[in-house]
Amino acid sequence: MKDIVNLLFEANILKEIPRSGYHFLGAGQESVAEHTFSTAMIAFVMSKIEPDLDALKLISMCLVHDLPEARIGDLNTVHKQYVTADESRAIPPPTRRERPSRCRPSPDEADVPGAMICVPADHRTRRAAKLRSAHR
Repeated sequence: MKDIVNLLFEANILKEIPRSGYHFLGAGQESVAEHTFSTAMIAFVMSKIEPDLDALKLISMCLVHDLPEARIGDLNTVHKQYVTADESRAIPPPTRRERPSRCRPSPDEADVPGAMICVPADHRTRRAAKLRSAHR
């Protein structure tokens, strides 16, 4: 139970973390949590437009895709040219499993509700394409 409470606490921290890309754009502001909500809503609408998509999995992917940012912050494109974040170390311990660093447990494999997911490295799956589209 403590691990679940910790996961929810860290997810709540995303409300306080600003998305860093706006500083470079010179206008606007948004927290990581606001971005996550918008992404999940876009996924929800997309799943209604294309009913053959797995809505639960797509929305779950959107809800958890930025959880590591509660520990490492939001790195924008410019930051990523100079800094490499080790997201695999930022995964809460109850959800970590031995697997390639680009992957985290999918929602249906996770030990804890809302655990992080793996977006296929080849980005060719339909679900991964929809997630990338919603994430922009």
